Amino acid sequence: MIIKEAEQILNLHSFENIEDALEQSVFPIKTFLHTAPILHKTFFAKLEKLAIIDEAYQLMCETPIEISKHEALIFIAQSDVLSSHVHYESLIAEAQLKISATNKPREIIEICKHLLTTHSSYVEMWKDCEFLISSNVILSKQMDRMSFHEELTNLHQKGIRTIDAIRMNENLLSNEFKVEVTRLQKSVS
Repeated sequence: MIIKEAEQILNLHSFENIEDALEQSVFPIKTFLHTAPILHKTFFAKLEKLAIIDEAYQLMCETPIEISKHEALIFIAQSDVLSSHVHYESLIAEAQLKISATNKPREIIEICKHLLTTHSSYVEMWKDCEFLISSNVILSKQMDRMSFHEELTNLHQKGIRTIDAIRMNENLLSNEFKVEVTRLQKSVS
């Protein structure tokens, strides 16, 4: 990449300084990462765009910018599905806060890599759930997170606390819940 290309990628001629140009370039990606369901294909596309922005940014800066380290988000599934879900949601919230706190493309890329690993581990927990669902799975439509949590809480109160118990009590699950589990499974493919 040459300086002219870097200026165009960052739309530098429209801003007074490189930090404002960087923020404007990164903001739509951060917004997407906060609002879109976690789907590996779409997240990887955004990470590729961030890598291009980072390359342009590094070229425009005379010295490479040091990137602060972020701890990896580690998800370990527990036998209790509700506890696992709460832990997963807390890690997602933590990642979103870290994404909000920076405009440095490399930092966002690293956070997203950890986020995708966390998401894959969470989805792995659901891999054995194969439900008969009456509607098509729409990958772009995510079930409301509170509704999903409430259904898990209701199952927990009924003593249905493991993946096996959920599978054996499929008749107690809403169709929306089953579609969401299927959507989750397909989100990593």
